[in-house]
Amino acid sequence: RRKVLELIFAERNHVCSVCVSNGHCDLQAAAQKLGMNHVHFPYIYNKFNVDATHDRFTVDHNRCIMCTRCVRVCEQ
Repeated sequence: RRKVLELIFAERNHVCSVCVSNGHCDLQAAAQKLGMNHVHFPYIYNKFNVDATHDRFTVDHNRCIMCTRCVRVCEQ
């Protein structure tokens, strides 16, 4: 689980110390639960589009962790 979580952190722009969700984030909580304090893999920061087409929320694909929450919100 820890390696998979490290890969998620390495793949996108997840820097907890500067994130607006710092302290209120499921991804950060999972990392803390597993005792993760740094990533052992090289970071890959591909630039993805930010989708602001919805009038109530914005989807930043640079921060995506494939949780499907945005998909579920759109379906409701």
